[in-house]
Amino acid sequence: MCRSTSLAATHPGRRQLDVDQLESYLSDLMAFSESRGLHIPPTVTSLLSLPGVVVEQRADASSLERQWPLIEETLRQAVESLQSMRVAEGLR
Repeated sequence: MCRSTSLAATHPGRRQLDVDQLESYLSDLMAFSESRGLHIPPTVTSLLSLPGVVVEQRADASSLERQWPLIEETLRQAVESLQSMRVAEGLR
């Protein structure tokens, strides 16, 4: 079982941080560094670039269907605003 922490809003397609994977990499890197007498801590950037640390969550069809009413209303409002703007520009 992997623990993960969301890096983005709770929307489909969000990225998550796999904390277990990150801790495993960090432990291995620290052990390697100590065994070689190295005192160079890994950077956040280097840790986040390792495979499996940041996991992209794909949106499924059912979550998109649940979100459709919000998407539809937002698009409707955007189109209405665009039309209103075009009418106002046409009156000038």
